[in-house]
Order: sequence, then C-alpha cells, then structure tokens
Amino acid sequence: MKQFVKQDFSGCARHLNKTWLANREVEIDDDVLIVKAQNAFAAHWLETKYKEMIFYTVKEVAGKTYEIEIKSNDGKITGVHHTQSERTDLHEKIKALEKRVEILEQQIEATNKMK
Repeated sequence: MKQFVKQDFSGCARHLNKTWLANREVEIDDDVLIVKAQNAFAAHWLETKYKEMIFYTVKEVAGKTYEIEIKSNDGKITGVHHTQSERTDLHEKIKALEKRVEILEQQIEATNKMK
C-alpha cells in the first residue's frame, strides 16, 4: 500500500493533494483500507468528496478491492458506510427503477394518445 500513499492522484488539483491527502496515515485490516485524516472536518470532506476516487485508485494500484473507511485521527468513522459493491448494487437498482419508470411513462403516454 505504500504505492497508494505515494500515489500522485493526477486527476486532482495540486491543492487537493497538499490539503486533503497530504500527511495521511493508511492502515489495512483484512479487506478494509482505513484512511486517517488530520481532523473530523478533513475526514468528512474525504468521505463525501473523494472516497470513490480513493477506492478506484487503490483498486488500480493494489490490483484488488478494499472497503474504504475514512477516520479522523481521533478514531471516529465518518458518514454512512457502504462497501463499494453495495454502492454499485444500489446504483444499478436505481438505474433499473429509472428505466421502469421511463417505460411506464411511455405506456401511459401511448394510452392517453389512444383515447
């Protein structure tokens, strides 16, 4: 995981590297990668803005997937914690429901035109 720690995050602005990802500690506990932020604010920011990017960067560098947890240095875990596979499943379910709604709307529109 040292590669992750040294990862450039080239898709991010320089200030992001220096501000949000600099001086971070990373631990691995089985299939969970724990990123420790400087404080609760930084942990929340990483959780809400960059957790997905961290997930995919780790997957690319490590060649396997890890659940990502973001903690502040006081050990508090931030936010709601879904594994990436749970998030992907939810995303797929949402897409399927959106498609079903679209089909139903088309059927209603076609029925209304027939009247």
